[in-house]
Amino acid sequence: MSACQSVGDDWLSSGFQGANATVAYWLNSAEQHRLEPEQLKQLPGAAIYAKLGENATATMVLSELDETPTYTVKRWVTQSEALTTRYGRIIRTQGLGQNLIYTAKQTTDPLGCWIQNVAAATNTCPTMWRSYQDIETSNARVSRVHSRHELNWRGEERVQTPLRGDIRTRLLEEQVSVLSPFQSDEMTNESLSTWNNFYWISLNDGVVVRSEQQLTPSTDNRILISEARY
Repeated sequence: MSACQSVGDDWLSSGFQGANATVAYWLNSAEQHRLEPEQLKQLPGAAIYAKLGENATATMVLSELDETPTYTVKRWVTQSEALTTRYGRIIRTQGLGQNLIYTAKQTTDPLGCWIQNVAAATNTCPTMWRSYQDIETSNARVSRVHSRHELNWRGEERVQTPLRGDIRTRLLEEQVSVLSPFQSDEMTNESLSTWNNFYWISLNDGVVVRSEQQLTPSTDNRILISEARY
């Protein structure tokens, strides 16, 4: 991932700031890269691999965890970038060329329901979700993207992880359609553009061990996330 600006202190929890020197070393090293399994074992907490577009893969460490009975929000950081995820969905970014600064209607996002029911024989979760995202460009201009999301299971796949080995997952496909801001919820007009997001969810513990998400209509803003250290 490409660094564009520094992550503010408010993005780093006190627990993260007080972690051992291993994390500080990797975050402040000149090269952000994909840590090998033996290096991952030295970290005091969870980590992910993240790849933005054609950029190099970066290792991001968990800096903050907000867990409630209804949702889980995680903040992941490198020295210069940050991602915030809610049930595995990216809801905010910092330090990228274009940043997702706000995701609307998070409380009605059905992704958490699908994750919690990953092993269910029949689906009881909502399949449709409407939202909008505010995107900030490199020149500080903000644009709003209205979107419709349709979720469906796409079978089972096995995903290889560095430390937990081979994990049996269920693949969730999410078709995202960009809508005109003037469309009402009842309208089903043709979308301005579409793409698919994917979430590989562990059938054993419901963890999103891998995801492929596009934040804007530009494929340059497609992020691949995979579990590094659980």
